[in-house]
Amino acid sequence: MTNVDLKDEDIKLSKITCGTAFRVKMKDQDMKKSTVRFEDDFTIVTGHRNGKVTIWENTKIKGYLTDYEETIISIVNFELGLVILTSKQVHFWDLNLLHNF
Repeated sequence: MTNVDLKDEDIKLSKITCGTAFRVKMKDQDMKKSTVRFEDDFTIVTGHRNGKVTIWENTKIKGYLTDYEETIISIVNFELGLVILTSKQVHFWDLNLLHNF
């Protein structure tokens, strides 16, 4: 994943074509059930028309997972990670978003 320094770079994202909420970071299960918080709770992955896959911590960009040549059509969670579909290929990413297999 490429980290992004928002202070140094004016980020202009291509149109978002799809997205998914990947995981809740809160560790306390009781807290997850009883509290709705929006700071550091959700990791969101969005796919874009220009082929970028962006990682968000709520509404702030954390970085880019990858940059494919084709438009991102769909991003789907499955028990081992994410499936990212482009207009030409299917990509699988692990739960930590570190390995494309």
